[in-house]
Formats: sequence, structure tokens, C-alpha cells
Amino acid sequence: MKLYKAAFSLIEILLVVATISLLAAIIFAAMGPAREGARQRVCASNLHQIGQALSMYMVDYDGAEAVQGVPMQYWQVGLPSPAAVPRFLSAYRLSRPVLLCPDYHGNTPVDRLMMTYSWVPDADEHYSSRYKFSNILSLRGGDAPLLTDEEHNPPLNLQKEPRWTLKRVMVLRLNQQVQINQVPLRSTFETW
Repeated sequence: MKLYKAAFSLIEILLVVATISLLAAIIFAAMGPAREGARQRVCASNLHQIGQALSMYMVDYDGAEAVQGVPMQYWQVGLPSPAAVPRFLSAYRLSRPVLLCPDYHGNTPVDRLMMTYSWVPDADEHYSSRYKFSNILSLRGGDAPLLTDEEHNPPLNLQKEPRWTLKRVMVLRLNQQVQINQVPLRSTFETW
């Protein structure tokens, strides 16, 4: 009498492998939005830390309180100039990971960038009246944007996208609030 060893057939093994790969695909698809949410929370935390450092800088440089209706320059509020931002970052010991959005997918390599967030305050002579920081500060007061981040959007083509397409932006405001907003694709920072 012959004794046969119990073994799996090739079809049984293929069914198990197919089932495991199907379950793995479902799990990876479900985890995508969770990973994006985690990257957004890290980005919001980074903006919050930069906002705390900016509030210390504003106190150190005797910045005045922004008042709605009163046009003020960035230096009157106590903010660093765009040229002084690297000195501000080194003086207040902001680490490199805090200055980089975890979702950055721009064309410039990260090692060539000082930070991936866009700095809004600038001298008024560089912009038309709509984009002047003093005008934005006059209209919005403490709600004026300081840093913006649009990296949490897939690459969009302005010519092909419909006008009603929305994008997600993160904004650090002068009053140290970090907001995540859905805004029209063709909008700019002065309306955020």
C-alpha cells in the first residue's frame, strides 16, 4: 500500500496567490487617501511651526498689530524681507524638514530650494496694486496670507482644465492660523 504525502496542487497555490494579491491591491487603494491626509497634517504642522517662529520674530523686531483698513508695509508688521528670510530661518533654528512640504513634486530639486512654501510679503514696488502686500494687509488685517502651499494637488494643466476646477491650498495667515482651502484653479494668493 502506497502512502501519498498531502500537498497543495498548482491550482490551489495560484488561487491563494491571486487572493492575497487582490487583498493587497484593495488595501493599497484604501490607504492612498490616508497617506495623503497624513502628508497634509505634516504640512500643516510645518506651517504652524514656521508661524510660531514668525510670531517670535515679529515680537523681537517690534512689529505693530495689523489693522484692517490701514495700509502697512511688511517691515511695519515686523516681518522679514524676502532677502532676510534665510537669516530668519537660521536665527530661529527651523530644521530642514520643517521647511519642505512632504508632498512637493516641483521641477526644481529639493536640495536647491531653501523651502517649498511660497513667501507672500514683499516690497510693494514689485507688484501691481492688486498684489501689493500693503493692500492685502489693509483689506484683510490679521487674516492676510504669509505662506502658501499648493503642493497637495496633482499636476494640473490650466489650458485643459475647466474653469470650475478647484485646487487645495494651505495658507499660513498673519494671525498664525493654518487653513486648508478649496479655491478656484485660476485664483491667486491675494484672494485665499
